Amino acid sequence: MSHVVDSWTWIEILSGGRLSAKARQAIAGKALLTTAANIYEVRNYLKRNSPDDWEVKLRSIIAQCKAILPIDLQTAELASEIKISAKNDIGAVDCFSIAAAKLNGARLVTGDPHFKGLPGVEFIS
Repeated sequence: MSHVVDSWTWIEILSGGRLSAKARQAIAGKALLTTAANIYEVRNYLKRNSPDDWEVKLRSIIAQCKAILPIDLQTAELASEIKISAKNDIGAVDCFSIAAAKLNGARLVTGDPHFKGLPGVEFIS
């Protein structure tokens, strides 16, 4: 089974956050996917917080992924339905991530509180 890695997980790993070791362990040895929207979000984070080596860090993420999933019409439509039915204020990129995971028969790997308790989510805590 593939695993979609969201922005929270990538940023936690790259920033050496409190849960970075658990995040690394959660994705180790798995077939990884991420979305183009996650790349957008992580790139923005890296350019602001790691201006000297952001490109190297971004390439390391891309190299770990089996594929970068596009945000196509099917993904956008499902993401919209997820946003409409959400019980919390979930962001667009988060909706794209869970939609991509569902459409690709994958689990979503994250520690983002928006996803806690949702089906199909491997929650890092």
